[in-house]
Amino acid sequence: MPLRNAMNEVLRDGYTEDCQRGVDKWNKELTNRGLPASLTLPSRRFNRAIGIYAGHHFDAKGNPLTASEWEKQKRDLLPTDEDMAYVRSLMPSAVTEPGKMANWISPPLRGINHQPIEFEYVRLD
Repeated sequence: MPLRNAMNEVLRDGYTEDCQRGVDKWNKELTNRGLPASLTLPSRRFNRAIGIYAGHHFDAKGNPLTASEWEKQKRDLLPTDEDMAYVRSLMPSAVTEPGKMANWISPPLRGINHQPIEFEYVRLD
């Protein structure tokens, strides 16, 4: 495996571990609230466009699929055009003013590194 690909795999491992920590926290919250649902991350093989799994088809658990099986299942496995349109409808316009939140986001208790909510983290000019 070329060095660059190996480095990308190591970085992908770190990213996956970080995502898993977030999923674990959400699952703990679901359990604490008595909800039977739980969240899982998809397999690293799922829906890959780059890397060693690119060009191959796998379900979310990492099981191999034939091209025809993939075509039959992908509407259930990936967001549809309708799903994406719905998400876009939730965000009719960008909110870029410091201290303001989109209507679908709850404001945090405090800003990053204990900065005030109104702190200008990014300048767009």
